[in-house]
Amino acid sequence: MAEPTNAVLAEQVRQLRKDFHEFRNATKDELKEMEEKVDNTRRIADEVNYSVKYVKSAVDKMEDMMSNFINVVNQQNDKIDDFVNSDKRLNSRRQFVVSVLQVASGIIIALITFWATGKM
Repeated sequence: MAEPTNAVLAEQVRQLRKDFHEFRNATKDELKEMEEKVDNTRRIADEVNYSVKYVKSAVDKMEDMMSNFINVVNQQNDKIDDFVNSDKRLNSRRQFVVSVLQVASGIIIALITFWATGKM
């Protein structure tokens, strides 16, 4: 069998170099696409984390509001019990009206807050 000539070997080297450069360019393009996907994934993860923090904050606020509301209702119930069991009904009646107005204003404020934050 005959040995390949320098011209044949040179052509093979040129072809191999051409193939190598094409492969390298394709690999660079794939790496760029992967980096873009990683950046998009990071951005989405950051947005999700921010949203989760916002939801947690909103839930904490709602828990505080509900706790305060329950406390106010319990106080009003105590005042109602005192009114029912009291001989001083005129004074208690004024306090009762004030208490009812406080509860109503608390409910209205809670509804306005939910509306303003977009929860309704």
